[in-house]
Formats: sequence, structure tokens, C-alpha cells
Amino acid sequence: MKVKNLLDEPQGVLTDTPPTTQKLEATLLQPWSNMVARVKMPQNIFKEFGALYDTVMKDEELINFGDKLVGQVNSEPFVKSEKLDEHTQFRDFCIDAVRNYAVVQKRQNYGHDIQRLAEIETDRLNIKLTSMWFVNQKPGEYNPIHVHTGCKVSAIAYLRTPKHQVAPRKKHFATDGMVSFTNNSGNDFNWTNPTMHLKPEEGDFYIFGALQQHMVWPFRSTKEDDLRISLSFNADVISQSELEKEKHRYEQYQQEKKRVEQQLKKESEKNDKSSVINDIY
Repeated sequence: MKVKNLLDEPQGVLTDTPPTTQKLEATLLQPWSNMVARVKMPQNIFKEFGALYDTVMKDEELINFGDKLVGQVNSEPFVKSEKLDEHTQFRDFCIDAVRNYAVVQKRQNYGHDIQRLAEIETDRLNIKLTSMWFVNQKPGEYNPIHVHTGCKVSAIAYLRTPKHQVAPRKKHFATDGMVSFTNNSGNDFNWTNPTMHLKPEEGDFYIFGALQQHMVWPFRSTKEDDLRISLSFNADVISQSELEKEKHRYEQYQQEKKRVEQQLKKESEKNDKSSVINDIY
């Protein structure tokens, strides 16, 4: 068979190799893939999202995280749990999004293990939102590449995009105002995209593993007070079976701690008695 150079064919196809017409049954195994999920918020959730922002910004005791986080952004108001609890629809939407992400990710990671997959389908997931904050990003501000620690899942939701953004100077790398996710699972660039650039839209909700590297690019605008408003949050996820194991380990630790403390107390009392006897003699 004569093999032609791929560059000789405009479609990049070996003409001597006809396409197969045979249907193949295949199972996709992706145990090393980190997912980034994009959800479009329903209108009622998006409205509640905006109401949460108003609640936070009107708080007379507003806490600004701008000086504590990695972002080169001045205004990053913290969302207090009691303020979030005033907007249950949005709070529950976030929890459900994390739960669905965790289930899909676990199915993907353990799809080759039938027993483990069955456990995933029946095991209840416990979700806890550990921290949440808004980002009021002005022209020129940005978030450098980073990860989130002390949690398992993170998310970004977009409430407002810039209204007077200037078009990028170059079209071939037009990342102004985009959010980028960087591949940290391998270097096989033949089959993976090393970096994914996404242009956020109002109502977009991105959810991803907390250790997924990501960044937010600066944007230019004709208005100094132009603004992009987003929200970030972190969440912990633990299955009921894992939680029961953690409780069992903790109970064992407490029992062992108590046993050691009692033993040390006895040894201390014994040493004290010996010291008294020595003083007498």
C-alpha cells in the first residue's frame, strides 16, 4: 500500500485508508481527566443571584477580602453565611451544582470499576459551602494563575460583564477579559488542550476541581468605572460512607488518646509516690 504524506492531502486524510463502516462498542475511560462544567443559570436563579449581591453590598459591616486573596482586585466582598441564607434559592442551586459535578466526576474516574460505580450511585453526598465572595473587577485588574486550597470543588458565577470593553488589539490571542483554565493532568498536547480560554457571559456558572489551575485576564474599557461582577465559592464534598469512616477513625483516636492520658496519669502518680518515699528516707 502506498502511504501518502498527510501534508499532500488538503483534508489531512490518507486516501488509501477508507473510513470504517463498522460500528464499534467502546467504553470511554478517563480516570485522569479534570472536568470544567459550564452551566447557564435559570432566570429565577440569576435574579436571586443579583439580589444576593445587593444584600452583600448594602451590608454596613461588609468584609472586603481584596487584600487577602491572590487577585490584583481591590473590591472582593465576602458573603456571610447569614446573608447567603436569606437567598435560599441561589444557595441551594450552588449546592445542587456541586453535588451533580461530584457525581459526574466520580462516574468518570471510576467508570471502569463496576463495584465502585454502584457504590457511587447509592452513596449520599454531603456538601458544605466553605467560603464565598464577590469580585468587583475594574479595567486593568486581574486574577493571576492560582488554585483554591482547603476544599475540593470551586466555582465562578458571572452577574455582570463590562459594557464598554475595548476590543483586543490582536485577534490571534484575544484573551482580554477571559477566564482561562490550564491543563494540569498531563503534557500530551496531541490529544489535550493545554489551556482553555472562555469569554464569560452573564448567567454563566463554571464549576471545577479546586486544584484546577485558572486565571482571569484584565480587560480594557472606555469607562474607568466599567465593571465585571462575578462570584467565587469553595465547597467540601464527602460521601456518607467516607463520613462514617472518618467518624469511626475519630472515635478510635479519642479512645486511644484517653487510654494514653490515663496511662500517663498513673505513671505520674507512681513517680510522685516514689518521690515522697525517697524524701522520707
